Amino acid sequence: MAGTLDPSLEAQPIVSQDGYVRMTFPFFCTLRFPRRLVIEDRSLLIKYKARNVPALKAGYCDWLDETTPVTLIIGWAWYETSASRLVVQEGISSNVMLLTVDGADCSRNERDTLLHFWLERQHWRNNGCKPGDITVH
Repeated sequence: MAGTLDPSLEAQPIVSQDGYVRMTFPFFCTLRFPRRLVIEDRSLLIKYKARNVPALKAGYCDWLDETTPVTLIIGWAWYETSASRLVVQEGISSNVMLLTVDGADCSRNERDTLLHFWLERQHWRNNGCKPGDITVH
């Protein structure tokens, strides 16, 4: 039945020949990504400033989760304003491919939108991570 999630999709992510690890968004949301790296990048800051982005700092974050058959990676570019760090949506990269309830691949744009939504709700901005830190939670 269309719109009903196949229970087998929730059990484990699917490792694919194309390098993606396929899973549903609800399964993805259960992952903790305990290995975290924050890197400040001055050249990225210069690019943002050239586009009139009010950035004070900029860089990249990489999170890894090794609880699945293949290490999952999510990385993104960030910049910091006087208010907080922000995720830059076009800067998200990952070996995760999210699946629809019918088991089909989401489009890359849909995946990035969902990952952006998820990242905005994580505590990565306020957890004491500073550029250059490697944190393990």
